[in-house]
Amino acid sequence: RLQAVAARAFHAQEAERIRLAGELRDQIAQDMATMLLQLRVARQASDRENCDELLDRLRQQLSLTTEAVRNYARGLHPPALRELGLVAALEALGRSVAEQTGLRVEIEAEGVRSALTPQGELGVYRIVHEALINSVRHAEAMRVSVALQRRGAELLVMVEDDGHGFDLDEAEQRGGCLGIYGMQERALYLGGSIEVESAPGEGTSVRIRIPVEGGGPAKGERGNGIAA
Repeated sequence: RLQAVAARAFHAQEAERIRLAGELRDQIAQDMATMLLQLRVARQASDRENCDELLDRLRQQLSLTTEAVRNYARGLHPPALRELGLVAALEALGRSVAEQTGLRVEIEAEGVRSALTPQGELGVYRIVHEALINSVRHAEAMRVSVALQRRGAELLVMVEDDGHGFDLDEAEQRGGCLGIYGMQERALYLGGSIEVESAPGEGTSVRIRIPVEGGGPAKGERGNGIAA
């Protein structure tokens, strides 16, 4: 039993590392290469005015790259999760995704406060984060809803988008389910389960069930129901 849990945790960590490595390669490494090229061109500029213009572009690019690195750091362990709790952290995540991509993100929460351990909250946050990334990158969705609800001894999390959907079996055969695999491993590590439903032209639905502390009825709590 312990070996199985440890193995699932290892695979979840590896999936996260692969995802992060890909994002660093695709964005940060490319940005750094661009800045090196701009610096080389600036050094070879024949006049001061042209050099100053190139350096201004370099400063702008450096500022954008610095903000991207900060975003990755927040994704690894978002300060809002530690300081304000799961619902507020997800609302902040929804606003951030909306600002960066134009995706409409709606958050609804009921009976969530104190339902999970800090480790459980981080796991749910990462699962929702991955689901939002998939909606943006692969589904080309316009709207995503995230609903969290305490139901007795478990927390139910539902993430639904209006994207173009996909064939699960076909995606698995192509090896294109790394994000889903990572979400599954996180849910299993927390003692929960995950179901993914999708079909071409019908969007995607992700349902996560995580056991909660205590297991009794939850105290009333409702999120802001924000639409980012």
